[in-house]
Order: sequence, then C-alpha cells, then structure tokens
Amino acid sequence: MPKSKRGRRPVKRCSSCKRLKIKVCYFPRSITQFFIFLVQPKLLTCTPQCDQRQPCEYCKDRRKECVYEPEVPTSASSSESPESQETALSGYHPTTDLVLTQTSSQLSMSQQDVELLNFFEQKAKSTVFYNNHVFDDAFKTEVNPLFRHNSAVRYTLLAVSAIIQSNVLSVGSNDGAIVKSNQLLQTGMDYFQKALTFQQNLVSSVENPNNVQDGAIKELLSSCLLQMGYFVVNVGRVMPLLSLDRSQIDLITLSGAHRFIIEKYLPKVANSKIPLLFPSDSVLPSDFDERYYLSDSLRRDLNDVYGESNPEVKAVLEGAIVVIERAIYRTMQHGLPYPLIAMIVQLSNNEFRSYLYQANEFALRILFVCAVLCAMSKFCTRRFDNIYYDYVAWYKERQFTNRNQFEYLLDDKLYFLASQTDFEPEFSSIGEFNPIEIAKGYESSE
Repeated sequence: MPKSKRGRRPVKRCSSCKRLKIKVCYFPRSITQFFIFLVQPKLLTCTPQCDQRQPCEYCKDRRKECVYEPEVPTSASSSESPESQETALSGYHPTTDLVLTQTSSQLSMSQQDVELLNFFEQKAKSTVFYNNHVFDDAFKTEVNPLFRHNSAVRYTLLAVSAIIQSNVLSVGSNDGAIVKSNQLLQTGMDYFQKALTFQQNLVSSVENPNNVQDGAIKELLSSCLLQMGYFVVNVGRVMPLLSLDRSQIDLITLSGAHRFIIEKYLPKVANSKIPLLFPSDSVLPSDFDERYYLSDSLRRDLNDVYGESNPEVKAVLEGAIVVIERAIYRTMQHGLPYPLIAMIVQLSNNEFRSYLYQANEFALRILFVCAVLCAMSKFCTRRFDNIYYDYVAWYKERQFTNRNQFEYLLDDKLYFLASQTDFEPEFSSIGEFNPIEIAKGYESSE
C-alpha cells in the first residue's frame, strides 16, 4: 500500500473567515502546543485573526455571527509513543537535600553542573525563596527528588541557577566576572532549550488519558514552576511581558498555558505538598471581600471612565482588579511575593488579554500597576533590568507621547518609586501600600 502523506493538519476556520480568507493565528491551545511554540516561537508571529474559538477573535471584533461547518469524520491516526526520559543520574539517593558531598564523577554530572547546583542550594534559594520555611520544605519534599530522575526538572533548575548567578556577577566591574556572567547566561539558555525537549515528552505522557500518574503531574507542575522563574529572572530578554503588535511571543500569552496547566492538574495532587508551591492558587476565605488602597483607586478610576457604559468591558477590567486584590491578600498571607509575580498568570485569561491587544488604555494601565509591583518585589535580581521594568518604561513612554504626562497621579508616583528609588514594599503590609504618600517621603528628602 502506498504511504499516506503526512503534512500540516487541515486548517479549521469559521465560515466568515474562510470566505474572506482570514488567516488563522496559531496560539497555544494545548500544553503540547505550548512547549512546541517555545521551541519555534516564529509560529506565533502572525497578526491576530481567526483564533479558532467560537466566537473567534475576528468575528467578535467585527460583531459578526461566528459559525463553523460540521467536521468531516477522519480515520483515527496511530498514536506515537513519547520518547523515553533520559536515564536517571547514577549515584544519587532519594533524599530531599541537594547539598552535594559526592564528586562530580560519582554523580555522573559535569563539574559545572555541580557548581550550579551548589550555587542554587547555598545562595540562590535564599534570594528566590525569601527564607520562607513552608515553601522551602515543600520544594525539598516535592521538587528536589525529581532532580535525580527527571531531565525536564533538572535542566530547568540548572538553567535558573545559571541565570541568577549570571545576574549576580554582571553587577561587578571586574572583567573576569563579566566574562563569566556572559558564559553563564549562555549556559542557562542552552540548558533551558534542552529542558524543553524533555518537557514535550513529559507533556505527551500527562496528556495520555490512559496513563496519567501523580508522579508525572508533579513533574509537569514542578517544571512549569521553575520555567516561570526562568522567564522572570532572565535579563537576556527571552520575551517581553506584552507584545502589543504580536510581532513576537510574550509572557502574557505563555502564562495562559501555565494557567491552563495549573487549573487542570493542581487539584489532582491536592494531597501532596505541591499546592504549597503555588500560593497564588491557595484557597481564599468564603467571605473574601478585602479592599486595598491600590485596588480601590483603580476601581474608582474605572467607574469614572466607564460609568454605566460598556458593561461587558467594565466587567472584565473589574475582574482584573479583583485579581490584584487577591494577589495582595495572598502575599500578606504567605509572606512572599509569588502571588504578585503570578498575577500575570491570573490575568492571562482570553478576555483580559484580548483587551490588552486591542490597546484598551485601562487594561494597559492595570498591567502597568502589576508590572511595578513585580519589578519592586525583589524576585527580579536586577531591579532595572527585567521584563517588568521594560514594560513600566514602555508604558511611561506611551503616556508621555500621548499626553506629555501620566494621566493619573497614582501612576506617576508608582513610576517614580520604581525608577528613581530603591523602595521595596513590605509583603506583610502591602495592602496598606500608598504610592502617593510613600513618594512624598522620598521627594521631601531630596
């Protein structure tokens, strides 16, 4: 029998887009696509048109009826088994500590990997864990053991360690330190690309409904946790926070895939310590109704802008403000800024993201407030050299181009604190954070 041709899957578009020959925009629709797009980001560079949803983005924007033709049944394709994971490290014992007392040859690791692992355990952890014992214990219990036998987790952790060490060395004036910093930056990027290959295999395993095990789910969630850390701390500009013209892949889009993974799989390992590594998804009180200075200010301005008009848009923007309120509450509850960092994941829902790409001014402003909080959170090891501060600077430039100043005093003081001071909000009392009052203290001392 002649072999059947294997090519791109048929493009499915709604009737309107098919008739008008509107292109399909390929954004991640599954976690498998998510990791494929990380390796081949050019697949995400088309302009937003038919996104294969109902209603699709094009029809929703043009207020057209979105209708899809019935699918023609096709013969089931044979499934391909994912490649096996890289063999486990020899010489390791299933303990929860990563402190290395063996030689690199005993561990079947290069000397560079041993040094990166020691750096992460002895220095990097104190930077990114904020000496939070609950988080540290959960990491030791759930993630450290995976390092021994899961390549996706191992290479992503090594990549994170390399990037953090690169950041530390880059602030020095010593030529040798700068050279070493650049080498570590490249090492981190190489390890991250290597991790993606194994992550795709892991995703294939987890997405197989006949063979889903808690161990594989923990591995996927752990690798995603480390992956988000890699994106945040990497000053090599892997991607921007937001690409308004969608000319390149951005963090707000990839965060949507992380959001999908967390919502789908975190409940399946609820009896483990994995949920403690995702404090931004911790359970809120049933009567949660907290209000804070930042969220109250945004909500008041939102009402001034929209009033009773555009209730659909206003509801989505109000939901984004609620995300900020919940992040502030959880930050105070857990004593570390991960809920602030994870606001980007929570804000990556399709509705809010669509308003960002439509350049809705209030949506862009909400993202600006979130970016300022993230830039000042101490998680970014270089305050003025990260994707959050890049967006803060871009938003300021946009405001001054359009009106020669910030429209709101709150935004002006947030920018001042982020760009002109070393101010860092206290996590335990961030709900009381009033940028206008804090800025007065700095300005009066000048």
